[in-house]
Amino acid sequence: MAAILLMEDETDQSLLFSTAMENMGHDVACATTGMEALELLKLRHFDLLVTDIFVRQDGKLINDGGLALISRVRNQMINGEHAHLRDLPVLVISGGIQMPGQANLFRISSSVGANAALGKPVEFDHLEAVIDALLKGEPVPAPPSPR
Repeated sequence: MAAILLMEDETDQSLLFSTAMENMGHDVACATTGMEALELLKLRHFDLLVTDIFVRQDGKLINDGGLALISRVRNQMINGEHAHLRDLPVLVISGGIQMPGQANLFRISSSVGANAALGKPVEFDHLEAVIDALLKGEPVPAPPSPR
């Protein structure tokens, strides 16, 4: 069993993913913003961070999403008592992994330190395989072929 921190601003998505990961046998804590996630990371040990890219408040995108969170974890929390976060595996799950007319968000995510990314909707068998690989430090399996 791993301790997983999920940062997802949409309640239905948070419930969906946290329930799926709990059914896989993991202990899941949830945050709705990057700042809330950072506070949780300071308070307890996590084996994996799963984060969405985009965060909305009052229907508007804010700058406290997954990219900012990953950047803070990798760059600002590498000193002293939080140095272990430098090696925390990070999985991005987003509906905007590849949006028409925009840069590939996985490339952007990986440039700030994400280890893997999945686009929504997620196949839960694949999510489980990706989580297992990240926790073991193994290569992340390719997504299943479209049917």
